[in-house]
Formats: sequence, C-alpha cells, structure tokens
Amino acid sequence: SGLVCPGGLGIAVCYSTTSVYKSCGGRGKLANAFLSLITVLTMVYGPAAVLYIPRCLAGSIVLDLGINLFLEAVVDPAEQCDYAEYISIWIIIVVLNVFNMTAALLA
Repeated sequence: SGLVCPGGLGIAVCYSTTSVYKSCGGRGKLANAFLSLITVLTMVYGPAAVLYIPRCLAGSIVLDLGINLFLEAVVDPAEQCDYAEYISIWIIIVVLNVFNMTAALLA
C-alpha cells in the first residue's frame, strides 16, 4: 500500500477487528474502547508480531476474512437488492478480478 494506496494496513486491521467484534456480539462503550485499543496496538506492534505467527495460521485468517467479506458483499445483499443492482455487483467483481481496481471503480 504505502503511497499508492494509503491506509491499506489500517483498513485491513479495522475490517478484521470489526468483523470479529461483530461476530462475537460486542456492544457498549467499554467494548468499543477495547476494540479501539486493540486496533491501535495491532497497528503499532502488528508488523513485528507477524514474525511469530505461523504462515498457515496467517493464511487461514486471511482466507476467513476473505470469505466473510465475500459473504457480506455478495451473498447477503442478494435478498436486499433487486436484480439489476445484484447484476451490477457481479459486474464490478468480475471487472475487479480481470482488470484492476481503477477499472472496477469506473464500472
């Protein structure tokens, strides 16, 4: 990420902690404060801590996050969107995977 796509690590950390927080049923101000603290600590100490995480575990975490993101973005809206909107979601996904992010944003 860096200069090309600023916020890459921050977005990944925020999405993963929010996904876990939501699936665990976290609510309230104290839980939100702990979530914020964990997010900041992960962003500060995360790159150094990655060296101690087995690659298979890191891969399974990334795969789980990818599946959750796909389910939230594609499967869950199936009942909420009409047919044309749902087709546009799939068109954007296909363009994103075949070409790149810029083309998907234009689609």
